[in-house]
Amino acid sequence: MSIRFIKKISFLVFFLYQGSVFAIHYNFQRSYYSLPPNYVVDATLYDIFGPNHFENPCEGKNCDLGLQIYRYPDNTSVEDGYPQGAVTYFAYSPRWLSTARNMGEVAEGLQSLVPIKRRVYQGPIMSGNDNVGVCMVYRLNGLVRPLTAHGIHICGVTDLTPPPQLVWCNPTSGSINFNYGPISSASLNGLQKSANYTAWCNRSVTAKIYVKNLNNGRLYLRPDKSIYADLTIDGKGLDTGILYQFTSGVGSAFTIRSKLGSTGDVETGGFNGSTVIYIDIQ
Repeated sequence: MSIRFIKKISFLVFFLYQGSVFAIHYNFQRSYYSLPPNYVVDATLYDIFGPNHFENPCEGKNCDLGLQIYRYPDNTSVEDGYPQGAVTYFAYSPRWLSTARNMGEVAEGLQSLVPIKRRVYQGPIMSGNDNVGVCMVYRLNGLVRPLTAHGIHICGVTDLTPPPQLVWCNPTSGSINFNYGPISSASLNGLQKSANYTAWCNRSVTAKIYVKNLNNGRLYLRPDKSIYADLTIDGKGLDTGILYQFTSGVGSAFTIRSKLGSTGDVETGGFNGSTVIYIDIQ
């Protein structure tokens, strides 16, 4: 049998940096177009979230935050980018920035401002084959530096589709297939297989993980209902599901278990079935 996973709300997922469990995730979108006689770049920071214990360079200080174009020569790392053009500021010495103890708390402060939409460049067409990114920067005592997490510039370097809503959850594991292979009718009842299922949310929320259209947690694998699988998640029937408190940006793992059973005479032949797991924000 197979279990197929889809998102209740579908959209492109957009994690541009995920260095460790303490990672800030963010979504930038850039728009390039010609507005004669100028070349224009618009940028939007749609989301930023996740725990990150990396130090906040503006803790206890008065900093301004902005967006700036960065150029990245081919075959160079993201730390080797260099700025181009002026900074477009969007926050001037916000209190939450000076009181944030780490970059995770900086991300929490920025959530009150997103989406942040700014025109970050208007001028001649940029020459060369460099990759062009939009980066977050901070200004302290007149000096402008890139904002980083674990030493990596917080930049958007690809054009991605924005999320349709502010709060969302997403499964991070792919399709799960329980392949029982050839088995005898004598050994069918009670045969079990299990697999990990992982998911996360971009905000700290309670979500229900469950499956629709099961019969008391039972998925029939033949039209005559002679073979079935009882499906559970962390020991509870998948039709009822579980309520789980997600932490922003932190993946959580669950165990999906399939237990085979039969009723009446079981004829020789194959069996299969599929269903969909949903994640509903409560």
